[in-house]
Amino acid sequence: MLTSANVRRVIMFIIFFAGYIASYTTGPLSSVNDSMTSSPKAIIWCAAVGASLVFFPRAQGQVRRGVYPGLFRRYFAANIDVAVAAFLMIAILFPFLLLIENAARDEWVWSWETATSPFYIPSLIVGVLSCFVGLYFYFRLHLERGRATPGQYMMGYKIIPVGTPNYNRRIWNGLFFLWLWIVAWAARTEEEGVYTWDKNSNSQAVRIWKETYSP
Repeated sequence: MLTSANVRRVIMFIIFFAGYIASYTTGPLSSVNDSMTSSPKAIIWCAAVGASLVFFPRAQGQVRRGVYPGLFRRYFAANIDVAVAAFLMIAILFPFLLLIENAARDEWVWSWETATSPFYIPSLIVGVLSCFVGLYFYFRLHLERGRATPGQYMMGYKIIPVGTPNYNRRIWNGLFFLWLWIVAWAARTEEEGVYTWDKNSNSQAVRIWKETYSP
């Protein structure tokens, strides 16, 4: 049934898919991967796609307790969210990397030349650590607000607390099993649809069945 919520999910997925494909062909990820060069247009593109998905008006969902999303649904949602977070982090971090690079130059250039920059290693370390911090807060803020991430919303579920939630444990355990997703099949508990990171974090992924519009 094509409800208004489903229409919003379709629109969000079209934005994500179009932005993701364009980024690897003509957009920011293509530029960034090419000797770490970029442009104002690429950074604006990243910010626009990421922000449009994070702040996209969506419905507040009533959950179906006892009805849990499967592992594949969670896996696709997590990968969508990592890509959305990457868009935002590129838009935020790359200008700082350019500032560090251009601090040693007499003129501004839109590049980060890994072969010649004396700041390459320090900048790389700062960039990698900042990516982990940014990814953590991306998930943390959604969890604390009780709001589904863009990926979770598109896949039709959200995370709810069960008792006193330990969101730190959920985030890092979830990312671990995302990168070693084949191992996650062995992490299911005796209850169908409940996994180790659900039990350990006192939180649970549950399907959304009825929605009321809220920006």
